Amino acid sequence: MNRFRAFAVAGLLTVTLAACASNSGAATPTPSPTPVPTPSTGASASELLPSFSLPSNAKELEALIPDTLGGQKVTKASYKGSDFVNSTNSNEEFKTWLNSVGKSLNDVSAAFGFVASGTSGSAIFAFRVEGVDNARLIEAFKTSMGSTSSTMSWTSANVGGKNVQRAEDPDTKTAIYLYGTADLLFFVTTNDTKVAEEALQHLP
Repeated sequence: MNRFRAFAVAGLLTVTLAACASNSGAATPTPSPTPVPTPSTGASASELLPSFSLPSNAKELEALIPDTLGGQKVTKASYKGSDFVNSTNSNEEFKTWLNSVGKSLNDVSAAFGFVASGTSGSAIFAFRVEGVDNARLIEAFKTSMGSTSSTMSWTSANVGGKNVQRAEDPDTKTAIYLYGTADLLFFVTTNDTKVAEEALQHLP
């Protein structure tokens, strides 16, 4: 796992699992920073998720993610970095990087959306680090990915009208598309090229 993706997923799962625990009365488990779960059956996202409200604390960023992909509803959530700054899953390495550019978790917002359908899943992650150019965010993402996977190779491409960096996760064989604008970093993960094109077309 690279720093950015691990940070995103661990943070999102922390908030999500905390919501589960508050509804069930159980203690919050410690999630592992793994990709958004991929269902093995034809269950919909609403059937996969327990009955609770996902966080929606960065609505402006969340709104940048399309509501549907491939004709399926996208389940979305968002948060501010401060939402999990006290979490045991807060990524110290990521916070150190933020400090190096004069930022803190309070300058970060993140959102995600995913579709779970059939035997494949697609997801969009969005980050905003206020005042940090997207090129710097993309390079940091690629560097950290490369440090954990010597087989990860990035290529430039135009997908959905956007100039992106594309690679394939050697473990899951899922394509990863990096795209940035202003102080925003998006990454799309999917094994369906048509979904990737549709997702990127909708991004700003």
